Amino acid sequence: MMNIDKMQDITDFYQDFLQAIRSIRGSMLHRDAEKKLMLLRWLDARQKKRSCRSHCKSEILSMYAEVESHPPEVLERRIRTLYENCACILAQLRAPAVRRYA
Repeated sequence: MMNIDKMQDITDFYQDFLQAIRSIRGSMLHRDAEKKLMLLRWLDARQKKRSCRSHCKSEILSMYAEVESHPPEVLERRIRTLYENCACILAQLRAPAVRRYA
């Protein structure tokens, strides 16, 4: 079973990454290649943080391929979906267990 703290870290990562994508999409950068480079740099900086745990590092590693494969508009939708799914799972993990009696 997923630890709530780990799920919270992953959810926070996706939320921060989504904010980074939105800020870069709204920046003065015109070419997708420039935007992708900025996102890759953001991922590098995030991975090098001391507070970055191994479960977040594995998420970051998978995001390198996503950034390379998709334009920023598509990437934003994909990351938003991941964030929403993580938030939903986190809410379910935090909800009290309901016991059913036969």
